[in-house]
This record gives sequence, C-alpha cells and structure tokens, in this order.
Amino acid sequence: MADVNDVSLGEVELERDGQAVAGRQVEAPSRDNRQHAAQAYRTYQRWLRLKRLALAAFVTTSALFVLWAIPWLPTGLETNDYT
Repeated sequence: MADVNDVSLGEVELERDGQAVAGRQVEAPSRDNRQHAAQAYRTYQRWLRLKRLALAAFVTTSALFVLWAIPWLPTGLETNDYT
C-alpha cells in the first residue's frame, strides 16, 4: 500500500485533471494558511521598516535644514547682504 507522501504532485495533478474530464467535482488544493500569514507578516514588517526609514530620513533632513536656517530666522537678510 502506497503512503500518501509517496505520490508526486504530478500524479495528483493528472488524477485531478482526469476527474475533471470525467465530470466529477474536483476540489482546489488547500492553501497553507500559516504559510500565507507568515508571508503577509514578513511583507508587512518590510513595509513598516521602509516607512520608519523614510520617516527618519525626513526628520533628519528637516532638522538639519532648521539648524542651518536658525541664524537667518531672527534677523532675516539685510539689504547690505545683497551688495
């Protein structure tokens, strides 16, 4: 008696195709929900890391710009600066 694990995927596909041709209902292969959930979670973590990196880059750039602009903020440019 053959074990279930001994059957190759190709044989299962051929058997399903044969049943479909014979007009019997064929169930779609079940999807491993745990694997799908793990992949979705990894994708979410990757997106979250990218979002955090973008936020950190924006905050750093903004802070550097403000620090560069501080000397000009209280007084602004004088007319002598243009001559």
